[in-house]
Amino acid sequence: MSKRYLLVYDVNEKRVAKVHKLLLRFLVWKQNSTFEGYLPRGALKELIRRVSKYIRKEDNDGLVIYSLPKGTKLKVEIIGKDKANTLTNFIE
Repeated sequence: MSKRYLLVYDVNEKRVAKVHKLLLRFLVWKQNSTFEGYLPRGALKELIRRVSKYIRKEDNDGLVIYSLPKGTKLKVEIIGKDKANTLTNFIE
C-alpha cells in the first residue's frame, strides 16, 4: 500500500547533486530541495537507507519526511514555476 510523502532536504552543496539524483528515482521534484509523491513502505525504507549515506550531521545536513494523512485533500497553490509541472500526486 502506498502513502503520500513530502520530502525536504538541506545538504552541503558538495552532495546536493547526488541527493537530488537519488531522490528523482523515488519521488517527483517540486521545488529546489523539495520532492513529493507516493511510496510503498518498502520503497520508503530503501530511500531512507540510500539517502542516509549522504547526510552528514557535522555539516548541518538535514532531511525531513512528512507523511501526509490518507484521504486528505490538499489545497495546493503555486505562485511562480512548478518545476514538476504537475499537481497530480497531491490532488485526489
